[in-house]
Amino acid sequence: MTKRFKNIDNALDIEPSTIEVQAEEVRETSKEIIRQNKKIKKSNQKEEIDLDYVYSRENNYDLTSTINEVIYEMFEIAKNTQKARDFEVVGQLIKIAKELDDGYLDRHQKLKKIKEEEEDKKTTIKNQTTNAVFVGSTAELQKFLKESMKGS
Repeated sequence: MTKRFKNIDNALDIEPSTIEVQAEEVRETSKEIIRQNKKIKKSNQKEEIDLDYVYSRENNYDLTSTINEVIYEMFEIAKNTQKARDFEVVGQLIKIAKELDDGYLDRHQKLKKIKEEEEDKKTTIKNQTTNAVFVGSTAELQKFLKESMKGS
């Protein structure tokens, strides 16, 4: 370290070389994090969609199992108390469970639509012709060249 930090180093009982090593470690760690972030940004959109689908599906399974347990427990409470409000709560929970089940189908349809759109994009790109100088058959090209040769 420089001379002006010597007093601080002595007061804190730190060796200058330790700080330099720690600073270098921080720099290397920062560089590694930046490299990893660049890799993440370059990741394939298809992979992200698949990961999101799996994550969403797992969350829905967890929610479904939890709400089924809650429905069972609440139904037992409603049977014991015979209160209308308790049965109303059970009905609302059943409605929520049905909406979760509908979410499974919606998720499948959305994923299927996204994959179809990706396939359509690939097909469009494959069938797209750019910078075409001449579009036609070989015979038409020869005829065009002969006519242009006669004209010049």
